[in-house]
Amino acid sequence: MTSKRALISTRSPEAIISVFPSTEGRIDLPGVGQLSPPEAGWSGDGYRIAGIVPAEIPAGKQLVSGGIDGIELIDGVPTWKMEDAPPPPRRMIRKSLVKQRLIDLGLMDAAYAALTSQPVAFARWFDMDYPEVYADDPDALALLDSIGADPEVVMAP
Repeated sequence: MTSKRALISTRSPEAIISVFPSTEGRIDLPGVGQLSPPEAGWSGDGYRIAGIVPAEIPAGKQLVSGGIDGIELIDGVPTWKMEDAPPPPRRMIRKSLVKQRLIDLGLMDAAYAALTSQPVAFARWFDMDYPEVYADDPDALALLDSIGADPEVVMAP
């Protein structure tokens, strides 16, 4: 992420007025005029400019936004806001690949026998409208387990 700076009103309570790239050549100071160059550490006329603490994003988190809504003042220091990141999308695998792997492992007969004993599972597995299955699908994993197949091998990317 590009290094950014914040224009902060020093009037009580302090508030972030704008966020701009550190490469910006000039900025507008509301009601005062322009400041050029807008260097971090500058203060005057009821404003100050501060560098924004670089974002170190921990696993499972993401920035709220890259603009003013994504910055908060913590002890007077502009800092990026974090929020929980959405879970990664579930991985899908083509059923034809799963079937081919079962054939290669010599387990297709066992899989077919297990499926034909469960009409709903059979219908789901051979449904042409849904050529893929989630790699973590509990029913698919239970089927693989019941026939002695290694789900890590059969459902691998």
